Amino acid sequence: MPSYPQATLSTLEALYQLGKNICAEIEKFQPDVIIGLAHSGWAPVVVAQILWAETRSASFPPSMRTNIGQEKYAMYHAQYGKSLPAFCCGECCWGNEGRGHFLAWVAEQRQWQKMLRKQISSVLPSRPKRVLVVDDLFGTYLSGYMILGLLDNLYPNIEAYIFTGGSDLTDNFVTGWLAEFIPPLAKEILENGINTSKVRFGSAWQEILKPLINGTEDIAQNSLDWKLITQESAAVKAIAEYIPAEVALSAPQWAKDLACNYALRRLRNEIKDDEAVEPEEDMTHFMSITHLSLSAEEHLLARGWGQGGVVKADIIQIYGADPKQIKKGLNNVKAERDWQTHGQRPNVIYFPADSFRSWIRVNTTPEQTHGFAEFLPGEIWTGAYPILARNSNEELFKDLLNKGISHFVDLTIPSEAHRKFSYRKTLLQVSRDMKKKVEIQHFPLAFQAAHSGLQVRNTLKYVARALKQGHRVYIHAGHNLEGRTPLILACLLIERSYSAKKALSKVDVFWMKTLHYLIHSPLSEEQRQFILNWKLEE
Repeated sequence: MPSYPQATLSTLEALYQLGKNICAEIEKFQPDVIIGLAHSGWAPVVVAQILWAETRSASFPPSMRTNIGQEKYAMYHAQYGKSLPAFCCGECCWGNEGRGHFLAWVAEQRQWQKMLRKQISSVLPSRPKRVLVVDDLFGTYLSGYMILGLLDNLYPNIEAYIFTGGSDLTDNFVTGWLAEFIPPLAKEILENGINTSKVRFGSAWQEILKPLINGTEDIAQNSLDWKLITQESAAVKAIAEYIPAEVALSAPQWAKDLACNYALRRLRNEIKDDEAVEPEEDMTHFMSITHLSLSAEEHLLARGWGQGGVVKADIIQIYGADPKQIKKGLNNVKAERDWQTHGQRPNVIYFPADSFRSWIRVNTTPEQTHGFAEFLPGEIWTGAYPILARNSNEELFKDLLNKGISHFVDLTIPSEAHRKFSYRKTLLQVSRDMKKKVEIQHFPLAFQAAHSGLQVRNTLKYVARALKQGHRVYIHAGHNLEGRTPLILACLLIERSYSAKKALSKVDVFWMKTLHYLIHSPLSEEQRQFILNWKLEE
């Protein structure tokens, strides 16, 4: 066996195998462009290029890298938290609905789509039809779904999938480089072992020095662009007391030379199969798959979150017009675990099941979202349909009544699914126990359809009378992905001399904060026009 740092042997073999497999995938898939996910996803592409040049006469496909990783979906975490309905951990228990929600959020990232288009155009001026994305492994699904979601929105109907290995391709390189250039730090890593409860990588040094191996680092969290490491890079400064900057900056070339040299020797059988050290099974991640693509149902769930439900026309567009495919799509949306329905055929609307639920919380800390909030101080409270996703409904109504709320305005229609989960009995029982009077009034508004001015006017008059008598009012509809409640709130503000545009702006901000899992305001264009045309009663 030629001399290679002992710590790198299994990783070098993993890189060789992945590079060889990428070449086979290219021959099978014939991609127009290859994308390496920075930062670790680029090394397999480089090794594949070397192996391809040795074994094929055709040109290697145009290739580029984009910066998509944990720092990107940290922004998703920050916006939605790690609880449902967004998703739980993004790994072993991430279901279809969580993926749909995440993909709908990705579809809203227009700036990232522009960046990715520019990066692809730099190596392929024409529109790609097939894209192969490469990474070292699936640490979680999220970076994979992010790049696939961006590609899908940039180039509808594109064929794209992600191909990965099963081993981290950075940790052991860091250890091997340190063994050669800063032995005391390598000894520290080897003696302490891995501690994944504290850091993502095997040790703090492996996390800090990762850019030395990949040669690149982030420009900004909200950017798909990347930059080469420099003397000012944090990784270089972290070891400044041990070695000169120029030695640290030579690490990327050291890693590349090592990987390419090993891959060529393996290809030429200069390193025999029985001499190779098999890649280590990565026990810090759950993902054992090597391929990832978007399913038709994931497309449909993303559209459901993004546009407020889907109809049969969406199913046909996504699944195809073949009767068997339409049947498959219709069967999928009938699965109550993932979907809920509203209306009757042929006008059924299908919703992601998580968007149907209330997701109200009570007794939460100030940092957590209730799912309901005070809209006009001392007067109007509003939010989701008042039934808890968890805990007891009694606690919810105790919370609401203790805030002084005594009147509940329900905008749902009799045929609506939420009416099956009536809260009347529970609310009245809690009010009796607390010796507080409550009143529930229904003002049915059409579901995702045009409202009559009289319906809205009657609702507003009732609210105005209740407020004038000193009561506090809770206003709600049923489904979270439609805009009846925001419409009433906006018209209420206009009645108080707000301009229609200012009313819309205030309601949008409030509603997105209150129902924090929404991708965007649920007001339809028709509802917005209704608000813009709403006038004070003379």
